[in-house]
Parts: sequence; structure tokens; C-alpha cells
Amino acid sequence: MPYILVVEDDIDVRSLVVLALQEKGHKVLGVSNGLEALNYICSPNRVYLPYLIILDLNMPIMSGREFLNVVRTCSNITAVPLILTTAEPDPPDGYEILHKPYSLEQIEERAAKAKSSMFKMEIPHPLIRTVG
Repeated sequence: MPYILVVEDDIDVRSLVVLALQEKGHKVLGVSNGLEALNYICSPNRVYLPYLIILDLNMPIMSGREFLNVVRTCSNITAVPLILTTAEPDPPDGYEILHKPYSLEQIEERAAKAKSSMFKMEIPHPLIRTVG
């Protein structure tokens, strides 16, 4: 089943976002840093890509910026919409930005939009490959 990937190191923020999106009917996976997200997306057992990635820029282990540098070279991921969350005054250009603090309504609105446009993506989505 397609899902939203929430990449946020603050466990309280991550839990709130995941719960709010689940209550709106989305399947959501929450991870604490870019490396965990990358490992999940690039897993050989992965069947589905996320239809939205909500990415904090400032995290330990692998920051959001480092994640962007790696994940945007993967051809099957480039069509997945990304929302960057940050308190930085100068986030990277070319992405939708939600400045912290943001409201859960802002996240829910963007998630609904991403879900409705999920089947318009130019990648084999949501099923990427057959397992088994």
C-alpha cells in the first residue's frame, strides 16, 4: 500500500505528524533520520514508493540536505513530492517548504493533495516491482 514517509528526528513532532495523518486515512511510516529513510526507500524488499516525503532538514546521522543529495540521483524516486520542514531562514530552492512551527492542518492539506495526484506520477507507482 502506498504511504507517506515522515523523516523527523524529534520524536514528539514525528509522532504527532504520523498520528494526524493516520487519522486522516493515510498509511504513514516515520523514521528519525535521512539514513533510515534512505535504507527503507532503497530496500531490496520494497514494493511501494511513498507518494509524499515530509523531510526535516536538520537531523543527526544523515541530515535532510544529505538525504536530498543522495535520493534525487535515484531515477525512480525523483517524481515523489517532497516537503521540507525547517526553522532555517534560507532553505534550499526548488522544494515546497513548511517553516517550523507549522500546523498539522498544513501537513494534512499537502498530504491529501499528494494522495489525489499519486496516480499522475510518471513512475510505475504505487507498485514498483513484484516480490516473490
